[in-house]
Amino acid sequence: MTWRCPSTTWDTLQDNKDAYDAVHGLGDGRIEVYVGIEWLPLASPELLRDARALADELGTGIHVHLNESLGEVENSKQRFGPPAHRGGLRRRAARPGLRGRALRLAHRS
Repeated sequence: MTWRCPSTTWDTLQDNKDAYDAVHGLGDGRIEVYVGIEWLPLASPELLRDARALADELGTGIHVHLNESLGEVENSKQRFGPPAHRGGLRRRAARPGLRGRALRLAHRS
């Protein structure tokens, strides 16, 4: 049996806002909720821009997963250009609207 994640279960920016409203600051301030971008290859430039706007509105940061596989690295190179040096790809991927307060990049190269 092959399992596929239905697109209807993917988090939306509204889901992120709802989670922020529900739990951010709980545990005597130890719980922080960041706006999450699940997978960079599926994120449109508009989504990246809107995620930054929501994070700024909420006064929080953004967490995005990138470069989790060689295919994703190649996708990022096509979308954002090749890195000029080590670490360059994560900086270039952060340009299209994500830069700002507290940007967390997981699995970065």
